[in-house]
Amino acid sequence: MFSDDLENQTYKDEDLADLEYLDNRILLEELMKRFNQHQPYTYVGDSLVAVNPCMPLDIYTEELHDKYQNLHVRSSEPAHIFWVAAQVYRNLLTTGSSQCVVVGGDSGAGKTESTKYILHHLVRNGAASKATSSKGREPLTPDIVGKIEKVNPLLELFGNASTVLNENSSRFGKLVELEYDDQGTLTTARLECFVLEKFRVTSRNPVERNFHVFYALFAGLSEQRLTDLGLDLPAESYRILAPRDQTEGAFRSQEEEESYKARCAQLNSTLPDVGFSQDEIDSLFKCLAAILLITNVEFERWDPDHDETLVLDSEGELCLANAVDVLGLEDVDEFRNSLLQVNMEVKGERMVRQKTLRQARDGRDALARELYSVLFYGIIDKINLNLRQGTSHTSSSRNPCIRLLDISGFENVEGHNGFEQFVINSTNEKLHQFFLQHTFRKELKEYEHEGLPGVDVDFTDNDDIVHLIFSKPEGLIPLLEDEISTNGSDRGWVVKCGGRTNPSDNFTAIAAHTAFKLTHYAGQVEYTAEGFVTKNSDTLPHNLREVVLRSENTFITEYFSMGSDAAAALHRFAGKDRELAKRTGKLTGRFTDQYLKSLSGMMTKLHTATPVFVR
Repeated sequence: MFSDDLENQTYKDEDLADLEYLDNRILLEELMKRFNQHQPYTYVGDSLVAVNPCMPLDIYTEELHDKYQNLHVRSSEPAHIFWVAAQVYRNLLTTGSSQCVVVGGDSGAGKTESTKYILHHLVRNGAASKATSSKGREPLTPDIVGKIEKVNPLLELFGNASTVLNENSSRFGKLVELEYDDQGTLTTARLECFVLEKFRVTSRNPVERNFHVFYALFAGLSEQRLTDLGLDLPAESYRILAPRDQTEGAFRSQEEEESYKARCAQLNSTLPDVGFSQDEIDSLFKCLAAILLITNVEFERWDPDHDETLVLDSEGELCLANAVDVLGLEDVDEFRNSLLQVNMEVKGERMVRQKTLRQARDGRDALARELYSVLFYGIIDKINLNLRQGTSHTSSSRNPCIRLLDISGFENVEGHNGFEQFVINSTNEKLHQFFLQHTFRKELKEYEHEGLPGVDVDFTDNDDIVHLIFSKPEGLIPLLEDEISTNGSDRGWVVKCGGRTNPSDNFTAIAAHTAFKLTHYAGQVEYTAEGFVTKNSDTLPHNLREVVLRSENTFITEYFSMGSDAAAALHRFAGKDRELAKRTGKLTGRFTDQYLKSLSGMMTKLHTATPVFVR
């Protein structure tokens, strides 16, 4: 509950923007004082600052939901995240225009939990308004509220992982859209997910974990079910789950294993509730098993001294056979050959070339990542289809909506910041720029409009670092794309970044151009350049793609031809014209192509709504 000190006072001092003077020191002192009073929320103008209390607080009760839902004078109650949810809902009703809540901060700051509280309050408001709707509008789908509530645990299982910064870190971006009619009744909901950190599947930081769902699989399924999936080994025997210390198991404790067991049970009960048939559930588990089996395939040279020809080792042959089985393929030899060989056509003649060891491993891992991406976005698509059932929603709907953005937080991992951190932090730079545009710059324009052009609003913008990363032709990302097109190297890319026509103080090459430092809005981060070019040129070999497309697995037949950028969602707006739905994914090319496209779409969604920020 709120502390007694706060219960018996007025709350006119809840907004720090009302202070005569506010700087970083005063802000931190006020936040610390409130934190010690078990008050995690503070208003700063139109924004809400949320400090992770790192402990359960009894301030999210049904009574408080009701209190903030009917609260019209903000200063009459303590600062609360429910006020943000209630206010954007009221704004939607009074203006008839779309609203958005952008939840930002460092990794582990509590963004995902904050989004859950906002979502719960909004869904509750939308459901409550159903009783007051009297114009014959289509009522709220009876079970849509329950479906929305069940989506988050499912997404966390497939999209979150334990990192050095956060035990339940989101490794993807999520935009939830709640659509309302003119009576304020929630009519439908949909999800957009983007920038999934798919490289975590095959090349995570050794001290971090893979996606939660893999551990839940081994903790929760029976031995017989695992055997049926071809998973006869302990979890730690699978390469992508193996801990750094080979003497340890996949689970850090019995308590952790029990937690994952409970998550698996929840997964099994949730999937039917959000629209999955039993056949689709079986296909989902088989797809996960196929990823574990394929990544355990290892290669060796037929004759290390005289022949570069590759073959599979004995364990690899068994894993390959099991993978073929769970994928519903018929020809083991064809799958093996697609892993070991490249088919080419020279002057009209078909030729076969043996892959190098690196090429074989790269192809194997690219396939595993693609399968996981397809599975993840396929799940999103099934959820959206289910949320839309029983409503009259179409792609041309122009009803206002409330959008909630929850995205991976800024990261600075001591000892290892790589390509994944670069992408996450670059996204957060864009969001920070958006925040500045709608707070400080908006305030400056208001002063100018009121004839007060001399008012000093001191803030540091991040335009320079955003320009450094994204601008063409010499931004870090465009230069990385150029390096791929010329078959360049990580070091070559860093050299070019340091030799830009217009050098930036925000970039410094170090360690003989094998690493670099970027000065972000949240501080300086040192990145290792190793793997940047390879990870950005992630390509699934054509012959592997062709073989897997023959699979009988439901998820693969539905989504694999779309590729890992399947966020366009086959079912989302397709209606009866499902086969005419827009398919935007691709299985080859540069990761940054997909990334920039997703980022642009996300920012467009934000710019077309009135924002409120939770920091």
